[in-house]
Amino acid sequence: MPSFIVIVFLIIVVINALPLLKKDKRTTWNYFRATGTVVIVLVASIAITNLIISPFIGALIVGVGIIFMERSVYTKWGLISVGSIALIVGSLAYFAFREDTQYVVDHLSEDENSSMYVAENGEVLVSRQLMSKDRWRAR
Repeated sequence: MPSFIVIVFLIIVVINALPLLKKDKRTTWNYFRATGTVVIVLVASIAITNLIISPFIGALIVGVGIIFMERSVYTKWGLISVGSIALIVGSLAYFAFREDTQYVVDHLSEDENSSMYVAENGEVLVSRQLMSKDRWRAR
């Protein structure tokens, strides 16, 4: 795991544990928040190292987890705000990462230097090489 991510995760844990140093701040909610943050950081660290996910995704998991550790999220307006943001981000992610096969077909037919090779378990499914402007050689 990159050392920058480790340092950021440690800073997040320390910042969330700092309120517990004052006696009047030692409430059940602050204990829950500090423990929850440690668990979230550990889960993200394990996911990054063992599941080989992107550190960006791990940081995103920590960020979302910390948002849900805040008490203000559990009000009516907090839930509406978080729900709206999740809906917008989810919609943008859907349109950004959806499969668009027509885009691939258009690119392959327009670019004269295009070719395509698809194999699954060593078996060639599609192998095409552009011979001329509109003629494909299929295998």
